[in-house]
Amino acid sequence: NMSGLLGQPYTECYSEYDYLKVTEPVLLMEDVKYASAGRESITALKNDGSVWWWGEYRSSYLTHANSNMLQLFWKTEEDEENPVKMLKNSPTKLMDDCVYATSGDFRGAAIKSNGDLYMWGLNLFGECGIEVADDDYIRVPVKVLDRVRMVWVERLDNRDKGIYDTSNYGIKYSVNVFVQTADDMYLAAGQNLGDKEKTIQLTGDICEPSTEKYSDELYPHIPAIS
Repeated sequence: NMSGLLGQPYTECYSEYDYLKVTEPVLLMEDVKYASAGRESITALKNDGSVWWWGEYRSSYLTHANSNMLQLFWKTEEDEENPVKMLKNSPTKLMDDCVYATSGDFRGAAIKSNGDLYMWGLNLFGECGIEVADDDYIRVPVKVLDRVRMVWVERLDNRDKGIYDTSNYGIKYSVNVFVQTADDMYLAAGQNLGDKEKTIQLTGDICEPSTEKYSDELYPHIPAIS
């Protein structure tokens, strides 16, 4: 029940081992066409085309170090000003008129019926395909691109063909997004792409400056995939 994902009471925790374990199926939402789960969040696409998200995106990689980091990291109340995380304690409607939606561990994406791509979540190195700003998070879905056929958030795999292997870090790209356009071009954005540079103050548990290259625009950085 991390972050209250499974609808049970969500109380103050200081370890992932403190969360309530839910051992029986729980009804979370009805009339759902498709759902995608990240590490601590769920994105659901309903049959009416609406997209819902709940849980949290949180990161220990931040632009600005904060002396109150630990308390902010484990905070259980919704707070739009929290620089460390995005949190919704219950399913929250984000968009309408969508045909696809997905969630990674740190960000989400949705494609509307007209092919417009929207993204939200951690955008530390432009990995939402959105210009980097002072706030590390895109807290409301923003249109990124039009005429999009498919989007992959943080990974390149086809989970319809088998169980996702979390131990295979070869397909994990925690700070990237990949897009297939209607013209079958493959675009990417995020860390280690492009020539922009950004210095962050917190890298994991190391509080010291680190400078990385990135692209906050979707470009054909990768070859076509057959």
